Amino acid sequence: MSRSDAITHQVDAVARELSALIDLLRDDHAFVAGSASALAEAIAAVEGAGRLMDCARVRVLAPLVDNSLLAERLGYASPTAAVAAVARISERSARTRLAVAGAVSEHRALSGALLPAERPAVSEALDAGRLGVDAANLIT
Repeated sequence: MSRSDAITHQVDAVARELSALIDLLRDDHAFVAGSASALAEAIAAVEGAGRLMDCARVRVLAPLVDNSLLAERLGYASPTAAVAAVARISERSARTRLAVAGAVSEHRALSGALLPAERPAVSEALDAGRLGVDAANLIT
């Protein structure tokens, strides 16, 4: 299985699980009978999963950071335009995600050597789900 196929397989599995979660959450009466602390726990759990999805959204963009040639191969004038169109998000959101990806991803030097991320602590927090893309953007 190629890396692309593996990613698609994982995303499909996550999407199926999220659909099941959404079905559970549609029944808003479930929390009416429950405690306020149960609702708080559910909110925190969903937001934690959202931060991990934010991380995946940022990590998948790393190859496009400052890579206009790759964007052109995809048929777009810039990485921002490519991300906005493919992800179906605003160019502002695309710029934000690309900026975060640039700060938390390893880079190649002109010599080809791998350079560490500019913001390793933000990178680690993003990977651990302690930061979402908005917070990571504010920090970087």
